[in-house]
Amino acid sequence: MDVSAYLSPRYPVKIAVYRSGAPARNSNRSELARLADFVLSAAGDRRSVPETIFSPKRQGATLEYSGSRMITATPSALEDVLTDIRRLPEWNPAVFSVATQDSTAIAGKAYSVRAKLPGSPTITYEDISPGRIIWRLDGFQAHETGKWTLVPVSGQITEVTHTITHTGAIFRALTGAFQSVPGLRIDRLQDRVEDDAARRAGQPVQP
Repeated sequence: MDVSAYLSPRYPVKIAVYRSGAPARNSNRSELARLADFVLSAAGDRRSVPETIFSPKRQGATLEYSGSRMITATPSALEDVLTDIRRLPEWNPAVFSVATQDSTAIAGKAYSVRAKLPGSPTITYEDISPGRIIWRLDGFQAHETGKWTLVPVSGQITEVTHTITHTGAIFRALTGAFQSVPGLRIDRLQDRVEDDAARRAGQPVQP
């Protein structure tokens, strides 16, 4: 699947793609259609394309995609956005809603979500540590681990790296379709943290 027609450049993103395993056979076509919709929904209104794609590397039976960028924000400000579980759908349009009253995600707790994934998907934050956030999104034959690494560079500058690892027959059938997703998510994370900073400063927020 080529989703490039739905994307346009915004920020330069360095992105790596690692994939292995044979394409799934006899996959349910309706489930594949839902996953295709999931990919396209990730593009949202603000988009970017990868600047660099590295050669595939075998990682067992997993598919791995990674992107990175410098963002003008502190690691703690970025962590606040990443762990704000109730507001996750505001900047991750592939997730419609999260069933919780928690304002901050609790590590190890599985949250039911409405998302464009097959089955009854859940999201679980596996690690919430300074400079590192890891979540796991589970659906029917589709499992994603999303890792965020936040490295302070200088002052208000942080290097943000987002890596997603996919397992399951449905994701294998869509090998390569998600290669732009890390960059797209970094776009939205940057937008969100900039909007929050503008609100705190009493400045107008860009639509």
